[in-house]
Amino acid sequence: MLRYSSFFVLVSLALALPSCTTAAAGSGSAMVGTQWRLTSIDGIAPVGQRGATLTFGQTRFNASVGCNTIGGDYRIEARRMITKSVLATQMFCEGPVWNQELAVIALLAGAPAIKRQGQQLRLESAGHSLEAE
Repeated sequence: MLRYSSFFVLVSLALALPSCTTAAAGSGSAMVGTQWRLTSIDGIAPVGQRGATLTFGQTRFNASVGCNTIGGDYRIEARRMITKSVLATQMFCEGPVWNQELAVIALLAGAPAIKRQGQQLRLESAGHSLEAE
């Protein structure tokens, strides 16, 4: 039960943090329609049995680390991914995949800096990072 409490606190924080930003919206058109395979979460390869992915639509993103599905609204502004909300399904997860999932949620809620070079993507924020290709 403690894990669910931590998860709900983290999701609540994710919903509250983006409301602190006041800069004008950006289009993020360079990210629209892209799908990325996560290769590293905080320097460690994803441990989930399903592939870890991050996909960008016109205004929404979707991610999976291997247990729950994560998604929400986003915009790109000054090389940062600004999320309006970060939501996740609530399947029970434990162990390393759970820890990686919490790290990705915190990362996405923390207005990560985006570094894209060709087929490589890196997001960094809130003491977390992810790399994808």
